[in-house]
Amino acid sequence: MNADSLATWVLPALDEVVRDGQREGYGLELVVDDQDFTHDWLREGAVLGCVSTVAEALRGCTVERLGAMRYIAVASPAFCERHLAQGLNRTNFAHLPWLVFNRKDDAHTVWVGRAFGLRDPRLKERSVPSSEAHVRAAVMGWGIGVMSEQIAAPHLSSGALQALHPDVHIDVLLNWHQWKLRTEDTPEPVLRAGALDRVGRALIVGGRLTLRPAPG
Repeated sequence: MNADSLATWVLPALDEVVRDGQREGYGLELVVDDQDFTHDWLREGAVLGCVSTVAEALRGCTVERLGAMRYIAVASPAFCERHLAQGLNRTNFAHLPWLVFNRKDDAHTVWVGRAFGLRDPRLKERSVPSSEAHVRAAVMGWGIGVMSEQIAAPHLSSGALQALHPDVHIDVLLNWHQWKLRTEDTPEPVLRAGALDRVGRALIVGGRLTLRPAPG
């Protein structure tokens, strides 16, 4: 799962599972990576389940569609006043700083490509490798951020951020994958298989309650 998912809906969805684990003697380890790459962790056997943009299940795994996480472009009013007096457009986007989570983060280039009909736009990037810090940097006027609407929502409501081209967005379709565990597969088979199923059910319910409905 990526950091936006973790902060906005994964932790709330897993709260009851974690509390059960504290009583029953098992815990969860959460691994954060870009949703386009989490499937590699599953394929390599490094994790038992993952939230991923990949729709097709691996052999020996199940997959359930969760919904779509929408990403929008935002900036602080002060940043807009200083740099976007004429609005964000084709003549200025390449000269402005864009906030990115890490080198795997391509949401900003996808958003710009969609907004201005361009392929592989070259952007000035400022790396801020934390969801909370990413939002804080945008509020402080460090640059333009492309972030999930759930994370941006309270700051848009307060006026600390404003949406740029509100009609342009990216909908990222998310899926939950998990291994089909059998009783002979693990040292604590019943506990681990049951706990994994609880995690899956919680994420499926939480995703469908929080994310936008997936098309189709």
